[in-house]
Amino acid sequence: MKRILFSALLTGAVVLVLGLASHVNAQDATASQLEAAWTGGLEAPVTWNGNGSYPIVTWIASAPSGSIYNPGSSLDGYTYSNWAVYAADPTGGMDLFYNETISSYVPTQGDALSIAGTYTPFDAFPEIENNAAGPLSITLESQGNTPYNPVPIITTIPTINVGTNSLPGGNGLNQSGLAGSIIELQNVTLGNAGSAWGSHQNVTTTVSDGVNTMTLYLWASSYSDAAAIAVANGGIAPTGLLDIYGFVDDFSNSAEFVPVEILAVPEPGTLVLAGLGGLGLLLFRRRK
Repeated sequence: MKRILFSALLTGAVVLVLGLASHVNAQDATASQLEAAWTGGLEAPVTWNGNGSYPIVTWIASAPSGSIYNPGSSLDGYTYSNWAVYAADPTGGMDLFYNETISSYVPTQGDALSIAGTYTPFDAFPEIENNAAGPLSITLESQGNTPYNPVPIITTIPTINVGTNSLPGGNGLNQSGLAGSIIELQNVTLGNAGSAWGSHQNVTTTVSDGVNTMTLYLWASSYSDAAAIAVANGGIAPTGLLDIYGFVDDFSNSAEFVPVEILAVPEPGTLVLAGLGGLGLLLFRRRK
């Protein structure tokens, strides 16, 4: 079932450790090693440190209400208390999901981290979270680093609209190999274009490249970035060609694209303006 963000605090404790620290009863590993070793269920505590190539914060998909990234008291009617932070090492990426009440760590893009906790994919998206079996601990190793994947990976609907590598034997993630990556679909349209997203709700619609179509799930209850999409443009889903950023998960054995940002594709004439030193491309790209 889908995550209900506000029903209860995560169990256990999350500890922020600034500087170097050792993690007892932990397995040093890269993202790909953790994903390959998972056999389902809750695992023993692990440490994700990239074997020295520390995972770097790349995208902040959800931030607590009142934080620097989400300054209001609520967004689309939701009051957020959790962080959802995407980080990646050279072998792959994962989501860090934790509650603000048990860690003072405020993530910044470029932070290099060592993370101890429980590896347990959620809706077939690789995730490290807080769990009684493996309480989450975040060690800030350094700041100001360039992410290993500084821009989203451009992909296509046929590539990601596939099943999962089933357990046992597989890793339970999308067969495209892009689970855990921030990805981009270019020049696509929404199935609900021009309609209201609807206030304070998750929305299931479609995304199409004109030939291929897959499910798009606006997951506003878990991700403040998704709520920002829902309230942008007067709450109306954008029309025309779009570039959509997000990740692919799996729900009820069906792949779905979860957006964290939607930008309008500029008209051809705007590219000429940019080349001539005019107002430039960004003025024609709608941000949330």
